[in-house]
Amino acid sequence: MNYMTKEKCKLCGANMTLDDINNYKEICFSCCAKFHGRYEKAHSGESMINYKRKPISKNLKTYIMERDGSCLRCGSDEDLTIDHVTPVSAGGENTHDNLQVLCRICNSKKSDYPADYREVIE
Repeated sequence: MNYMTKEKCKLCGANMTLDDINNYKEICFSCCAKFHGRYEKAHSGESMINYKRKPISKNLKTYIMERDGSCLRCGSDEDLTIDHVTPVSAGGENTHDNLQVLCRICNSKKSDYPADYREVIE
């Protein structure tokens, strides 16, 4: 039997089961399956073990660092990293519109979930 909890999936907002919490942490099975499907589609069915991530070019890294300037989540300007808004594991690519600057701590907290901390300018 799969017991429902009051915990909500961080992506779709559905109530999570105990199995979801134990196996997938903060997202439900449904969202996890969607990410896996997107990954498979984006990488022609290659498994994560065999997939070699393409490096982000030096020019693109420089552009992203200059564009964002500091961690977009906490504002820190120390130990900065380039983060994928949509994780590579979910089909995210090394494009300027999928990259953002986060400090190592915030990047670690974000883990492999999609989260965009960039301001939307209209």
